[in-house]
Amino acid sequence: MVLPKKLKNWLGIRHCTFLILLVCLLSGKVGGQNPYFNQAIDLPDNELYLSVMPTDSGYLCQGNRFLNGMGKNYLVWLDENLDTIQTRTYFADVQGLFYTSWNDQPIISSDYMFLSGTKEIGAPYQNATLIKLNMLGDTIATFSYDYGDYSFFSCGVPSEKGVVVAGAVRIGGSQYDILMAEIDTNGNVLWDSQFGYPTSSENSYGIDTTANGGYIVAGYKQTTEWDTYVAHTDSLGNLKWQQTYGYPE
Repeated sequence: MVLPKKLKNWLGIRHCTFLILLVCLLSGKVGGQNPYFNQAIDLPDNELYLSVMPTDSGYLCQGNRFLNGMGKNYLVWLDENLDTIQTRTYFADVQGLFYTSWNDQPIISSDYMFLSGTKEIGAPYQNATLIKLNMLGDTIATFSYDYGDYSFFSCGVPSEKGVVVAGAVRIGGSQYDILMAEIDTNGNVLWDSQFGYPTSSENSYGIDTTANGGYIVAGYKQTTEWDTYVAHTDSLGNLKWQQTYGYPE
């Protein structure tokens, strides 16, 4: 999927030599505090979109590494001093396979991690995909789902039975709707749903649970302009309401 330049710049770092700057704040708090330490990790000839989450032994970074013009999901484990423990590149040895992820961090459910994205099955066809990993980063299984010629998962949260993921699915031309699904730890789809406005494209970049047992999805809506998009669903992904926010151009 080709992202607008301003959105792509917001999601990650675009340079010929790619630099991750990880800033850790005292007590894990952001407001008004000075950095406790920071560290740069230089990845020449690659591109990485950065997200960071704490682990028992340090931090886990997730992003995209570009090899031979193809995007690959990339994980970096750091210790508490931000020294690299290990790195993993998924699907690095496969040509013609585009795999990427825009979710804010790996989805932790039970004893597993899930990475969300899309898998090319023959241009221009791409299927929404999950990679199931153990906590050491070893691949256990890969699950792909056919929702038409182009779909992807971009974010997710753990559920009692597995994960609830959100992304987008192409419904015709350049128009997309929100795609949601609950998937158990064995890769089985328990339910799925699609929703959006009839004359625009919607895409999700964040999802969380709500106090009433439902889900809140955030992303963008695109017609001739771009607006912030928010939707609320029940526990089975049925749309309760959707709303856009933005300033007039």
